[in-house]
Amino acid sequence: MADNDTKIINHSITRLLARREHSQQELIFKLSQKGFSEHAIRSQLRLFVEKDVQSDSRFVESFIRSKAQRGVGWQRIEKELQQHNIDQRLISEGLIEADIDFYQIAMQVYGKKYAKKPCKDWQEKQKRMRFLQYRGFNSDQIQHALKNQQDE
Repeated sequence: MADNDTKIINHSITRLLARREHSQQELIFKLSQKGFSEHAIRSQLRLFVEKDVQSDSRFVESFIRSKAQRGVGWQRIEKELQQHNIDQRLISEGLIEADIDFYQIAMQVYGKKYAKKPCKDWQEKQKRMRFLQYRGFNSDQIQHALKNQQDE
């Protein structure tokens, strides 16, 4: 590996991590796009991980918080984290540590989208349920959101 490549890889990783947390997989992909070998990237990235500059667990924390604030449910967040090749143990720990009320988020998302518009018929209800399901909420959270919207 050329010494110059090492410097460029290190600089690129530093620059990317200065903006936001990135998963290891994300960094490897982005640097591979720039033409660096995966072996060279992994060997430099290992140094960042050892010094705790890059951390997949911090990435998971940040990712979960960010997505939840945007009204995304747990199921969708989990699938997106799996696409980043994040270990399932880290994903589960991240959910527990985040301590997010996805029932409340489902109600907020539903209320924002449908702003007290009564549900006309069964087809409309199905459409609303599919919307919440797409956003990543489970059936209990969807039922909770629909029920509490009707109660108001």
